[in-house]
Amino acid sequence: MANEQFFSRHGGATSPTSANSIYLGVVLNVNEETGKTVVNVPQLQIKMSIERVVNVSKTNPLQVNDKVIVGYLDGHLSTPVILGRATYRDDGALDVAHIEPLSPLLIGLAALDQVPILDISANSTKKVAIEALAREMPQFAPQTMFRNAIINGDFRINQRGWSSSTASTTYGFDRWKAFNSGGTVTMSSQSFTVGSPAATGYEAEKFVRLVSASQSASGDYAVLQQPVEDARTFANATITISFWAKASSGTPKVAVEVAQVFGTGGSPSADVNTLGGQVTLSTSWARYSVTMSVPSISGKTFGSSLNSSSLNVNLWTSAGSTFNSRLNSIGIQNNTFDFWGVQVERGSYATPFERRPIGTELALCQRYYETVNTGTAWNTPYVNITGSTNGFSEFITYIKFAVAKRTTSYTMTGYRYDTGGSNAWWLNRSGYSWTPTPVFDIKTINGCRAYAGGAGATWVAVEAFPLWSCSDEL
Repeated sequence: MANEQFFSRHGGATSPTSANSIYLGVVLNVNEETGKTVVNVPQLQIKMSIERVVNVSKTNPLQVNDKVIVGYLDGHLSTPVILGRATYRDDGALDVAHIEPLSPLLIGLAALDQVPILDISANSTKKVAIEALAREMPQFAPQTMFRNAIINGDFRINQRGWSSSTASTTYGFDRWKAFNSGGTVTMSSQSFTVGSPAATGYEAEKFVRLVSASQSASGDYAVLQQPVEDARTFANATITISFWAKASSGTPKVAVEVAQVFGTGGSPSADVNTLGGQVTLSTSWARYSVTMSVPSISGKTFGSSLNSSSLNVNLWTSAGSTFNSRLNSIGIQNNTFDFWGVQVERGSYATPFERRPIGTELALCQRYYETVNTGTAWNTPYVNITGSTNGFSEFITYIKFAVAKRTTSYTMTGYRYDTGGSNAWWLNRSGYSWTPTPVFDIKTINGCRAYAGGAGATWVAVEAFPLWSCSDEL
């Protein structure tokens, strides 16, 4: 039975309201000679013909009037799936959280040549949670969007225009930074060869590389990290951390850890570091996953500073003996590590990597960093506004953010549009140009005031090029 195929056809013109819908159907007809079963789906006012699903089990075939769960994987009724007989709660309502498996339960997709998806051994009392089905049928995952707590896990967003860095805690790709001590650790942006992604079906442009060199001391280390806002995230839950990775040589290890950081201000509780496990890399791209339990935060004290706590996801690539007990002794590893497609999600298995629309991903990044600093030369795009000075020879403007920021304690930096130099703006008035340092104040999560003095004249017209960046990273 595990290798049996089935194909589906449908009738009617009504389409489901959305993909991944689940409906209750009633078996109207079973033709053992042709292997065709007709299922009525009242909610959609259609009758659906499914072939070769008659004897799901020789001892437990489908019968007329059996109630079955029918799922649709798209919005065109082209891929119906019979999951199993319906079960009911004590109050008589349909229980879509569990499915009573047929014995065994065969699940298949229409329009595929071979569809042995999941075969559960005969056990009439066993119930299969929808989440379990998602292991083999990710289209039925309980959440199809925003299940990945990592932002920019495919390294598409690079607002800083960053290429490489060696200083510890420096942000590169949006939301990503390296922590390191000892030797030389270089984090850099790398490009995939077109047509040769980390995983088939996931064409991508960039991946991140972490290179450790000349590390040897017991306290040396290298970590790729993303802090996920709010230490309440996944508290007391099972999560799975997955990613694609490879090394330049050998079979080095990566230690996968989460750290619950309870924020700043007041007297927050100490960080709680939890090792999920280790994975061993090869020199070819492969996907790795670690399933772990995140500790409860019961009894913990959060810092008084707003939105300052986090769940830090740490990918350790090198660590001296000082960290042996914490990381189960991965050791010093001077090597080159490449990463792509990082995902952290609730549950005990890794679902397909979630790629959100690029505009959505950018907005998620801009909560923590946003910039209008587009050039370092005269011919690059820039912002140009006009106004006038006030009675104090100051030019004043208001900066409105595209996305509300995490706090009001962000750091603003001004830039010259002609050179890209920081902490200065380029301003012009009739017969005079100057490059003052802008002041940013009256901060809200939605924007702030900015002003620059030194005009040498009051109530005169000014042409300004106010480039800026706002950093509100954890």
